[in-house]
Amino acid sequence: MPVAIKTAYLGYTNTRSSRVKASVMDSGRPGEQRTLTLNWDHLLDSVGNHEAAAKALAERLGWAGDWHMADGGDFYVWVRAGVYSHHFTIADKRAEAATNER
Repeated sequence: MPVAIKTAYLGYTNTRSSRVKASVMDSGRPGEQRTLTLNWDHLLDSVGNHEAAAKALAERLGWAGDWHMADGGDFYVWVRAGVYSHHFTIADKRAEAATNER
């Protein structure tokens, strides 16, 4: 069952170029490959590189469906929107207060 995929940028070293690592965000099954690392594709932008890594890992695991990304600052989190999916929104009270003060 798909849960979430986290992608993170891995900077270059003396021996390797920049990469993106995709990891499943659960405890997993023993022996199952739950990560994937791709070399940075300079023809893609940052989000495109992270998307490529998340997509490759989801395909390897057979996790079909529509995937959505959330920016985590230093990483991205990808979640699958299934047949039953639910969302919620929390209003930014600071933005509302600033608008009301005008």
